Amino acid sequence: MSFISPTPSLNGIIEKFPLGASFSTSTSATTTTTTSSSDGTSEKTPSGENKTLDQGETLFTPIRIGDIQLDHRIVMCPLTRHRASQQGVHGELGKTYYGQRATKGGLIITEGTIVSQEAGGEANVPGIYSDEQVEAWKEITKNVHDKEGKIVCQLWSLGRVADPSLVEKVYSPNNIPYMSTERGPHMPALTVMTEDDIKRFVNSYKEAARNAVRAGFDGVEIHAANGYLIDQFLQTNSNTREDSYGGSLLDRSRFLFQIIESVISVIEENKVGIRLSPYSTFQGMRMINPLETFLPLLEGIMNKHPNLAYIHVIEGDQSGDDTKELRQVVMSKGNGTGYISAGGYQVDQARKVVNQHGGMIGFGRYFISNPDLPARIQSDLPLSEWDESTFYTNSAEGYIE
Repeated sequence: MSFISPTPSLNGIIEKFPLGASFSTSTSATTTTTTSSSDGTSEKTPSGENKTLDQGETLFTPIRIGDIQLDHRIVMCPLTRHRASQQGVHGELGKTYYGQRATKGGLIITEGTIVSQEAGGEANVPGIYSDEQVEAWKEITKNVHDKEGKIVCQLWSLGRVADPSLVEKVYSPNNIPYMSTERGPHMPALTVMTEDDIKRFVNSYKEAARNAVRAGFDGVEIHAANGYLIDQFLQTNSNTREDSYGGSLLDRSRFLFQIIESVISVIEENKVGIRLSPYSTFQGMRMINPLETFLPLLEGIMNKHPNLAYIHVIEGDQSGDDTKELRQVVMSKGNGTGYISAGGYQVDQARKVVNQHGGMIGFGRYFISNPDLPARIQSDLPLSEWDESTFYTNSAEGYIE
């Protein structure tokens, strides 16, 4: 699964760090009054926003990340929902679902979207490798754009966690199975990827990005997190190869760098984001010292690709899990690159983070049960809770409101 998986990190923060620039303030036509409290938070304003005297930024201050200009800072994060057909094609349900959650100048990141048939292995998730899939996505992007919203496509390969009943081969960097404790035994026969397999998958990302452009997306996100194929190459607990794709960090990251190069050959670099999860234990991941890999990895990414739209990092939930050094890399090396920090934020926390650091807040599950989430937050209306029993069904209930 992609993003409503058993990890709580479903909400996030996108922070923009333009070199040498300060954060701007909102130019909303609504007149508001705020009173700061001793802990740096503020009293609610008539417009429903919170604003303090330091940064002055709110959830409704416009922001630009890469090539993507946004009117507010409430982002819909990727959420696997299992509503596509068996052929990976979205229908009217998907069109309605995304359209309901689109807002003027708001950003939607799609659910994980399979780059090729052999990269799949989860039922009823969308793909972007066939003409039929592309035509379906065109309807969705048009629906979002008709509401003046923005939408990017998350590019996804499952690797060793794929369901062997859905793919001819379950590809993996190594013959190291995922020992699932959440879903019971998951030990399919694995096909260790050859260099020819790797080259074919890299090309699939290129074609998927090309198809995303055809489908009308505003950008793409490379899913290199959560224990899926790219993450399996990056981490030593799933990659013990002895060729040029294993061993040193340079070699373990070669697959990701080749994918980045292939994607930016068909779509501008400032329309591309990357998601990483250094501290996540989901699907058998997390090394003993994650930052020994992920800090130099991110430095390498930003040195070579300073114009990326954003870097998307999932926060850890254990004592000592700290991502401030990762954020600093993006601040110092990015050229208008955003920083997305996923972390299960509540609305009051989101307001405080934007006020203190600028940036954007991404919400996951709250967008499921509150399609009009930005309006509810702005008006300080109560938020509806989600019903987990509807997350992975094939029906309209709990999907479209």
